[in-house]
Amino acid sequence: MIRAGSCHHLRMPRPLDLLAIGLRARPRTVAELAELALAGVEETRAGLEELAREGYLRLYGDEIRYTAPDEAVAGAVRQRAEQIQGELAERLADLSAIVAQLPALARDWETGGAPGVLDVEVFHGPSAVTDLWHELVADRDLRRTSVVLPEGLRLAVADPDMQATWHDVISREGHSARVIVRLADAAHPEAAERIGQELAGGVDMRVLPAPPSWFWVADDEVVALPLSGARAGPPR
Repeated sequence: MIRAGSCHHLRMPRPLDLLAIGLRARPRTVAELAELALAGVEETRAGLEELAREGYLRLYGDEIRYTAPDEAVAGAVRQRAEQIQGELAERLADLSAIVAQLPALARDWETGGAPGVLDVEVFHGPSAVTDLWHELVADRDLRRTSVVLPEGLRLAVADPDMQATWHDVISREGHSARVIVRLADAAHPEAAERIGQELAGGVDMRVLPAPPSWFWVADDEVVALPLSGARAGPPR
């Protein structure tokens, strides 16, 4: 056993210095290594615990067991490489998410800068489908309107005033309206009265097995669409 001379001033050893001393002298306990390193036992233990986390040795209570340097370094390199690979994959995923936004943002940019584009208006709530149409028809003459309503509840409930305005507009000379609804909704008993009213008001009613989403188009100039994705109705 190699013994170091006594010293009144104990220092904080660097973990790799402790490792070098340990590999040369092979002390079996924390106290023995602390004596050789002229360091305090607790400081030595802290350094050994850090080395153990890196895989350079193992601690079993106060007992030290050393790992061959080539195995320890290979393990440390492998651990670092896995960390770097994980961080790189995360960063690449972030970059991919940013780049994926480009097509939609570019379309929004082109739409906003295109000549003759009308101002965008946003309507919320369960009656947004009709609210927008009635807002526009108050200022302009909408002659042809096509509507897709895949949600059957809209066929069973009608606002009398709005329905009167709707029928008044589409009954004018040169005006027309077409509404496409889901087949199952059109056959529902609760919708029968509303469908009869619409047919009497001059609406061309058509059915599809499964309309994709709600929207309407007027005079090939105005389009009302959901704010996001295909939906059964407008955002509430």
